[in-house]
Amino acid sequence: IRESLGRPIEKSDIGTWDENIPGTDTNIKTEIEHAHQDQKHVLSMPVIDQAKAIVQSLHSDGYTIKISTHRNDVSDDATIDWLSLNSIPYDEYINVNGSSKAILDADVLIDDYPGNIEDFVDSGRPGVLFLQPWNQSHLISGRDKIYTANSWTEIPEILDKIKNCST
Repeated sequence: IRESLGRPIEKSDIGTWDENIPGTDTNIKTEIEHAHQDQKHVLSMPVIDQAKAIVQSLHSDGYTIKISTHRNDVSDDATIDWLSLNSIPYDEYINVNGSSKAILDADVLIDDYPGNIEDFVDSGRPGVLFLQPWNQSHLISGRDKIYTANSWTEIPEILDKIKNCST
């Protein structure tokens, strides 16, 4: 993205997925979709802080981990390679490109796109929205079955709450 725009972009520069990045005629959604078509870019992406350790712990504790994406199909092989290179365990990889994540056979959805969370929750299951600068203008917390998290370290406690609410 830095190369495409000729300058670095910080998370705080992004207001929403679809509005133009200040000083440009493009938005972050378009730039990310373009970048995900480059295998080298996908393979060089950093792991989100604590994500690997938390996912490994959840997997060890018996949780089924399904990695779901809306990325263009061309990035699937690189994404699967990235998961392997970074030792992130999963039971299933699903590209729902063109569909709602509500089609997933899953008990809980963890995502940073409010639309995905809303669709999933509307299907009767809980969702966890990772708070990011681009979803702050569309906060959906306070609805039944919608939880919010600032980091992966909050996920085990949220999953415990969800489990306790369903029993």
